[in-house]
Amino acid sequence: MVSFMGTTRSLIIKTAMKKMKNKDIPFADSLAKFNEKPTEHKFKKGYKITFKKTQNKSRYLIIQKDTSEIIKKVVIFIHGGFYIMGLTSAHYDFAYTLCNLKNDLAVVLVDYSLAPEFAYPTQINEVMDIWKELITLYKPENIVLCSESAGSNCSLVLLQKLANEKKALPKAAIFISPMTDYTLSGESYSKNYQKDIFFGNSNEPLTDESFEKLKNSEIYTYYLGKDIDRKDPSVSPLFGNFTIFPKSLFIVSNNEMLLNDTLNVVTKIKKENKDTNVECYVQEGMYHSYVLGSTWIPECKLAQDKLKSYILENLY
Repeated sequence: MVSFMGTTRSLIIKTAMKKMKNKDIPFADSLAKFNEKPTEHKFKKGYKITFKKTQNKSRYLIIQKDTSEIIKKVVIFIHGGFYIMGLTSAHYDFAYTLCNLKNDLAVVLVDYSLAPEFAYPTQINEVMDIWKELITLYKPENIVLCSESAGSNCSLVLLQKLANEKKALPKAAIFISPMTDYTLSGESYSKNYQKDIFFGNSNEPLTDESFEKLKNSEIYTYYLGKDIDRKDPSVSPLFGNFTIFPKSLFIVSNNEMLLNDTLNVVTKIKKENKDTNVECYVQEGMYHSYVLGSTWIPECKLAQDKLKSYILENLY
């Protein structure tokens, strides 16, 4: 049963999403208004912030506690938002929370370029570029890759590319409500259409017409365009190879249209890679990427505690 706080938060989000979708501008453009660029964010006291660019101009920032301790461990976080929405206050707050785990732990926030101005495969190339720079500074076994939604799409593609090139992988990976299948083939797209408060519609079931409208809406085409093969593993990592894959934790809600994006990829990893330990935590009744919510919501706190314990278990 969902907590009172969880139910209340869901109702607030549902109301806000309904207002956004009723506006004359595309939903994707409304999402972009939540962006909070690193140069605009008012960082909390007690943290050291370092803005970085690779030689190829890929942007990221390092957040760590303001102590004299040398950084030895790193969590790389790749945010979601359909590659349209940039970093938001929720992502910065999440980074602070992870920094508080240990004094020698830093969080790297990837600040990738945004669609539609920068479309596929720009973001994947930038993340690979940042990864290559970071492993010159930190050993892969001292890195956990963490991501949510479209960011998890990007991190899954990154891991498959590294595996294909026989390159070192991070010690472990965490995926929050991942987007793994741009063909939208999972049954949860229709099954949860009236339950998903972000991307669904509680007033009507998903029809063939509304499915095609969703599939070809700006939240997908701003990134992909209209001529990309959606079964390409660099677009939909569900269709890629998982014979080499790191220890992983997947977190999702059973109300998400993206539920099968998680369940199907977890099933495939377990089938193709018997040696990899893969955990999948499915929360009842919550919303997309709920893990990033405030810890006064019991379900969010439970998931964040699980995620933080997973980081500590693998890095310390």
